This record gives sequence, structure tokens and C-alpha cells, in this order.
Amino acid sequence: MKKMRWVMVLLVVAFAAAAAGCSCDEGKHHAEDADVEDTPTEAEDRIDTPPDVVPDEAADDPPAEEPAGDGEAEEEAVEDAADIDGDVEEEEVPPPVCPDASLLDLAVVTTAGEQVVPKVATGIDGTTWFSWYDNAGGNYDVRIQLLDREGTPMFDPAGILVSDLSSDTWVTDYSLITDTDGAAVLAFNDMRAGNFDPFAYKVSTAGDMVWFADGVALGPSEGDDFFPKIARAPGGETVYAWERVSGGDTSNEVILQRLTPAGAPMWGTGLVIEGVVDARAVRPWIAAASDGTVIVIWMDTPDIMSYDRTIFARKIDAGGAAVWGTDTIVVDDQELPFFYDPVLVADDDGGAWVAWTAIIGGALSKSFVQHIDRDGQGTMPGGRLELSTSMSSHQYDPALAFVATTGELVAAWREESGGESGIYAQRFTSTGVRGWATTGLELVPLSTELAYMGGIAGVADGAVVFYSKMSFGTVMDLSVHAGLLELTAAPVFSPVTLSDVQSAKSHPDVDGDGVCGGWIAWDDMRTDAGDIYAGFFGL
Repeated sequence: MKKMRWVMVLLVVAFAAAAAGCSCDEGKHHAEDADVEDTPTEAEDRIDTPPDVVPDEAADDPPAEEPAGDGEAEEEAVEDAADIDGDVEEEEVPPPVCPDASLLDLAVVTTAGEQVVPKVATGIDGTTWFSWYDNAGGNYDVRIQLLDREGTPMFDPAGILVSDLSSDTWVTDYSLITDTDGAAVLAFNDMRAGNFDPFAYKVSTAGDMVWFADGVALGPSEGDDFFPKIARAPGGETVYAWERVSGGDTSNEVILQRLTPAGAPMWGTGLVIEGVVDARAVRPWIAAASDGTVIVIWMDTPDIMSYDRTIFARKIDAGGAAVWGTDTIVVDDQELPFFYDPVLVADDDGGAWVAWTAIIGGALSKSFVQHIDRDGQGTMPGGRLELSTSMSSHQYDPALAFVATTGELVAAWREESGGESGIYAQRFTSTGVRGWATTGLELVPLSTELAYMGGIAGVADGAVVFYSKMSFGTVMDLSVHAGLLELTAAPVFSPVTLSDVQSAKSHPDVDGDGVCGGWIAWDDMRTDAGDIYAGFFGL
């Protein structure tokens, strides 16, 4: 259950995304001038957008080959696809094998050069995948590593090379998940064709490239395609959503693609979601619904820097058809800044939860949540609920986890007021009943030792909340922490420190298997321009 990202603070590296509400799922990391960077724009959408500074200029515009798989296997995959007209039977997944204990400040890769923007995805038999961009050779290659349940690398210490095809001097965000066989599935963009196109790769637990040496072209175009996200669908299929900029930087569209288990595209060159009446469709997020469909959200905006934004949701079946009669409007009556992105997590009944941040009264940043049921209807009173009713503090960077045992949503966020920040949480039923005080549950008190959201991973009776703190007096150098948040009337949050090494840390990613606990990965400048470290919080 993924996750928000820490980001870099202006002119320095830090786990500090949340304060400006930058989702940081979209972003770039520059190969040059790593310590002094230009003010980020939404067109560049860097992962290092400063949390407390609104960029002067921003834009939604971020700065293929057909697989020749076994036809018989592809036909079988299509025949075996789930019946999307009703609930689907859950696939058999082996029970997790948990690590014996929490793993602290674990070095994933510490080779020479710059390794940045890690992703983490829990596998099977206690294994865990990590991927990253590796600039040791002057190009941002994509590499991957598999750790066993004790945190020991199963491949070469430098990881496996996924792709060394041409990148720019910066990189955008990308995605990593695992399938039911424990294989890793990645989606990222590169410039192998001269413009930014998205590609998908599948890597087996033996380290083999399952979908051909150069991956699968998801939707080649003459435009530039950014920020691919992945959802795991039934029958070993995967669904992708990303943003396309075309028409000489005058048009933004959301594109979706579905692949068979063999890596064959099922939706031609991709489904296209266009903005309504001259609007741009930007910032997609996708989740697999429990009924075999997928739910995608995005924002429509008439201008790349406009706060006039509408969040839409659409459910799509395996054939690419929209399930609901019309797209659901999640919110259309609030100021939604371009530097805040909505987030999405599925429930267990074919619906999903959506959270976003809005500007209230021209100055106060507040986060909200809405539940969309399997038929596309909002279920919370008034169309949304505030994460906190406090009108004297900001709420940024909401992270969401669905807890199936209770049917509740757990949200955690960064609370900020008067130059201090902390971490707060709330639990919700689908009808809008809060489980704790209306101003939220204090996990980390407001303090000048600033706290930043890392992410959240749902477990059987609650969630593991990850965060960082400015423990060493500078925003560059941060400690990393995690704790179990139980769904009781008055939970006691007792976090542990996953890393207390004084070093610049950024670009966190979080995932969990729902049983054992949760992982967090980050890039770390303790010895050079960047290595990848991780921590596991075990139950």
C-alpha cells in the first residue's frame, strides 16, 4: 500500500515533501548540480519540490516495440481473464513468510556513483524487491535487487540491470509492483526513441527478463509520456496509467494500457482520457478494484497553473469499457493547487477512497477524503470529510491505507502550524464516521524538530506509519521512524528508529504485505551522491 514520497527542500536534500503537499509521485532528479537546483516547476515536476515554498513557475507538463510473445499463452491468458461483470474469486497467494525481526538502516546498494529514487515492493516467501535509477556510468540506468527475508541480496551487489537505454539528465517518477508469482513488474519512461515513452518490464525471481530484453512499449506516441503507475489485475494481468503531453505542449491527456501475463497489450495503443471542454487531463492514479476492474482518478484543469481543478474517477473493465454510466466527479468546488496531487486506495467491495489537499480561505491548506462505492457513488456526507476539523493548522501529504478486517480507511498526514510540524492520523468508515477525535490522533507532536510524512502500510488490525524527523538541526539530515497504529479507541503509538545516521535522505517509498509489517526505502547521501537504504518495521 503505497505511499507518499519525501522530497528535497530548496537547495538541499531532505525527506520533506509534504508541507507544500507535493505528491512527489511525479518528479525529476537532476544528474547535474545536485546540491543547488532551479526552482522546480510542475512541468519538470521534480521530486525535490520544496515543501514550504510555492514555485514561481509550474506546469502540469512534465519536462516501442510490440512484444512477440507466445500467441498460445496470450490466448490462454485472455480466456482465463476474470469475469468483470461480477465479483472475482481471489487468486491463490502463498501466505507471507515474515522476517524474524525489524531490519534497521539496511544497505540495499552502495556502489560507486549516484543511485536515486528507490521503489520497494514486497514479494513472496519473505522476499522484497528494490529498484532505483543508477547514474554510475553517466546515464540513468534502471536496476533492481531482490532481498531475502533476512535482508540479504540475492543478486549481484550492484543489482540486475533492467535497462541502460537513453535517459535525460533528469528522471521522472516510475512504479514497481510484484505479481502473484513474486516477479517484479516495473514501468518507467526513457528517451530511447528521442522522446519520452513509457515501457514495462517483468523480472522473475531468478533474475530473468520475462518480457523481452527491451521491455514492452506501453503506448508509443509523438508526444512525451510521464509518470506511469501500475495496478495488478486478476489473472496475472497488469494495468497502467500515465500522463501524455502533446500538441507542442498544448494538450495533456491520461493514457491507460492493459497487458496480458505474457506482456501483450490488450488495449491497442492505449485508452485515452481527454479533458472536458478544452481542459487538460493530468495527474492520474490507478488502483485495482476487488471486482476485477480498475479505478482511475485524474484532474481536469483549463490551465497548467490554475487552481480551478476537478477530480474525476472512472471504473474500467478488462475490455477497456467504462463501467459507470458517467465519470464520477469527486470534487469540483474547491481550489486545488497544481502542486498538490490526489491519492487513491481501493476498498474490498469494488470501490475506492480518494484524498486530496485544497486551499481554504486563500491561505489554509486542508486535506479531505471521499469514498466512492462500486457503483461510482460518493458515500460520505456533504461530498467529503476533512481529515481534521482544525482551522488553525495545515494538513499536508495525506497517505492512505485500507484495513480489510474492519472495512475502515486509515489516513496519516503532516500537521503544521507556526513553524512546527508533527504527524497525525484518523480512521474513517465509508459513511464518514471518524474513529478518533475530529482534529485527528496525534502520533508525533508538533515541534521545531520538523516531522515529514513517509508513507503508510496497512496491516490486519491497523497500519504502520513511516515518517522522518529533522533530528540533526538541518533539513538535509534526517532520522527515519515507524510505528504501529492499532485501530483501538485510544491507541498507543510507540515508534522505533529505523535510521539515526546523520545524512541527507530523500525519495522514500513504502510498501507492505498486509501481514508482516512494512518496508521503507530511501536514497541516502552519507558516503557519496546517493546510495539506497531501507528499513523494515515488523509486527
